[in-house]
Amino acid sequence: MGEIKSTLDLVLEKTRHLRLGDEEKREILREDAKKRARGYALKYVEGVWRLSQLLKTLGEEDPDPDVLEETVRTVVEQLRPGDMNIRLLDDLGEWRGDRAQDEIDGIRRELEAFERRERSLSDEIRERVIKELEGKGIYGSAVVPKIQHHAEWIEKNEQMILESNRVLEPLRNELVRRLLSGV
Repeated sequence: MGEIKSTLDLVLEKTRHLRLGDEEKREILREDAKKRARGYALKYVEGVWRLSQLLKTLGEEDPDPDVLEETVRTVVEQLRPGDMNIRLLDDLGEWRGDRAQDEIDGIRRELEAFERRERSLSDEIRERVIKELEGKGIYGSAVVPKIQHHAEWIEKNEQMILESNRVLEPLRNELVRRLLSGV
């Protein structure tokens, strides 16, 4: 009776003579660097690490320039409409000083403007919905419409996010470039 082989055994048997080329090795290393960088960035963005821990890791434990670049890109991508992350902006300004302050200020202004527009939209739709409900005989202090589920709010908010991202995208790209220059 023959031996039953696992899938892994069969694959290893068929591929034992294959070798990775230089380009394939570099691609695997790049992908590994991206994964590490995303992990570092998420630990920082989610507040598990402080900026000092992130910089220590990138400077001493994992000094790969590809990891640094991907980490910076991932952190900067978190600066988006609806997520007013003051800590990230303050830390990035502290890390690179005046080098990127114009871009940081521009991003801060756009995120604050987005919050004002979103608040205004919410207030406008909330008032309209409350009046509609009052017209149907539904009123009182317990009536609190869920504006974020209202179709008009969703549509207009998505449009505002797209418009804000058009403003933010060049600022984020320039911020990454300036943060990485001279590192």
